[in-house]
Amino acid sequence: MSASKVLLERLIQIIDEKTAAAPKPPSGAHYDLKALNAYHAAGERILDELVEEEAAKIGKRFDGTSLKMAGISTSSTSGAWGALSNWKNKAQKRIDEGRAL
Repeated sequence: MSASKVLLERLIQIIDEKTAAAPKPPSGAHYDLKALNAYHAAGERILDELVEEEAAKIGKRFDGTSLKMAGISTSSTSGAWGALSNWKNKAQKRIDEGRAL
């Protein structure tokens, strides 16, 4: 059974809000290592909050991060931010294809 459209839309919105509130990644050739660490830490915090608040399951290995929530599983070799982005894209695709009830 697939997750409801309302649930997926709510989870996408939560991720969007948490992402918007997070520090932005540093840019340019001379980026600040402290800012980069803060950016990556924020992504990890978002995953941790989703575990606590939305019963998400995360996996962290040397070769990537996985996220499972509302019946949708994704992974990324780009860490927390990649897993979050991949999950949102997969959830939106499920909605767009009418596979969410």
